[in-house]
Amino acid sequence: MAVAARLLLGFIDGRWDGTQPRTDEEAVDAWLSAALVCVLNSHPKTIHVADLASRAALDRAKRSGDVIRAARVIAVKSLVIAEVGDNVPALLEEHDNEFSDARRVGDGFALGMRSLALGRWCVGSGGLEMARSIGSDQVAQRALAHLSEALGYFRDQGMHPWQLFALVQRAKAHADLRQFDESQECVNTVVEGLGRFPILAAHVHEAAGQVLKMLGNPDAAESFQMAIDAAEESGLLARREDLMPYVNRSDSSAKADDA
Repeated sequence: MAVAARLLLGFIDGRWDGTQPRTDEEAVDAWLSAALVCVLNSHPKTIHVADLASRAALDRAKRSGDVIRAARVIAVKSLVIAEVGDNVPALLEEHDNEFSDARRVGDGFALGMRSLALGRWCVGSGGLEMARSIGSDQVAQRALAHLSEALGYFRDQGMHPWQLFALVQRAKAHADLRQFDESQECVNTVVEGLGRFPILAAHVHEAAGQVLKMLGNPDAAESFQMAIDAAEESGLLARREDLMPYVNRSDSSAKADDA
């Protein structure tokens, strides 16, 4: 996270604390890596910095003439802002030409991240807004379609941790459809993969807590606490801070029930 923060700030203020990227292509790849760290260590502050730095990264991608890297920046930027509910579909529609190029050459990274961003947006606060006009079930079905596409691209690319991250989002979509057995299957698959990718523990425990809360299960508080502990163990301290209100709300609900 310290390395990612230094890279992102270099895009914003032009003062690189360490080795400066030698080419625009190197700079774009550095932003992609740092931004994905922020997706895992998600917090309004980390998301804001990654989003702010994306403007310079996209400028560098376009300046280099590399349309595929431009598509990758837009896809990952969409995943970044999906965390806070910004209008992901509008951003992607604005840059449809770049993704046409990505489809032409079959760039699974850009296309997979694009689908993941749409799926993540649908199961997050962005989807809540859309549900007011088309209904929550329709939004959840769209999420499953996008996430199925993402899983296919990530499988073909051998991007196993991002397959698991997509399954976390899929668990939320199934829960929104009251398909709790399917949701649990997604959670179980991710839990099995935590031995290889423990960085995802905070995300899957959070999702499990959200599903348990929907069911009115008091074990939700324990799942949220496990998410907080996992975030701390993994060094995702910003994410730990962002998860704390879950436990505070659970404690408040328990006190209200006791009263």
